[in-house]
Amino acid sequence: MRFRATRRERLIPAAMSSDEPLNSPDATEGGCPPRSMRGEKRRQALLQAARRLFTGQGYEATSLQQIVKEGGGSLSTAYQLFGSKAGIFRAVILEMAIHVREQALSQSLLELPPAEALPRIAEQLLAFSVDAEVLAIRRQLIAESHAIPELAAELHAWFEEHLHQPMQAYFRRWSHRCDFVVADPEQLTSLFMQMCCSWHMHHLLLGVGDRPEPAELARLAKAGVELCFSTARGRAVVGSGQGAGSS
Repeated sequence: MRFRATRRERLIPAAMSSDEPLNSPDATEGGCPPRSMRGEKRRQALLQAARRLFTGQGYEATSLQQIVKEGGGSLSTAYQLFGSKAGIFRAVILEMAIHVREQALSQSLLELPPAEALPRIAEQLLAFSVDAEVLAIRRQLIAESHAIPELAAELHAWFEEHLHQPMQAYFRRWSHRCDFVVADPEQLTSLFMQMCCSWHMHHLLLGVGDRPEPAELARLAKAGVELCFSTARGRAVVGSGQGAGSS
């Protein structure tokens, strides 16, 4: 997927593939050859510095020069790796997104039946949605989306491909098995993902309230999964192999 430049900032000439792990030593950007181990360490140092500065003082207040000063290296290296401040912002966000995909939708989880997998997937996604660093980056993305709309559009497409579509495939695979009937996998995926963006996230984005404890996230995940299925199927669903009204 290419990432076109805006009038405000020059972005990287060609964004790396959205399915390529951003921390892979073999990953390439802008048609450049694979990075050496030293080059990857330098890239990671710049990413970590950018992440700290973006979450600590905001995107607008952070310059590429500050990122280089804190992360090490040179401006020319930063431009070669990321193209611009917007390019490194993109890399920071996608690295976080890839992390949640690997945690919440791991192959081992997607091989489990719904009664086991879905509460755990929901709990991971809920934890991600209320993470302090994720919330800080989300605020910056919302604030800057008018200036770099291509980034928002690209991220929307990435989440659709790497979160929504795997969940739809999971629901299709398990439909009509273990008392788990799904008439519309796309609708159920939409309901499930909306449930995982909890009201806690919206309050925390505004700086209201405290982050829920892990036990509360687990309770919300379980209740949300049951409510999601009840809404989608018109009857209560507790889990695999249990019918309506089971406990």
